[in-house]
Amino acid sequence: MTDDWPGDHRLIPAAQLMTGKHLTFPIEQDNSNICHVLARFRRRTQVVSKTEDMVDLSLRLYHHLHDHPATFAAPSATFLSIFG
Repeated sequence: MTDDWPGDHRLIPAAQLMTGKHLTFPIEQDNSNICHVLARFRRRTQVVSKTEDMVDLSLRLYHHLHDHPATFAAPSATFLSIFG
């Protein structure tokens, strides 16, 4: 999946080349959501993690909570009740 860059047509066989953005939208949306949720991927020095392990663990935590929302429901409700 590429945009219409001339170099792509020279490097990728025509049978494998797909031009357009319609299939990249879900991938870009997921990347945007991850960057929004995890502050360590923002380009501010104060929140960027220095270790690869912390980035890996943060991604694992994000995906666990995203795939199993019931796991986070009770602690979230308790936390939000403080402000409600």
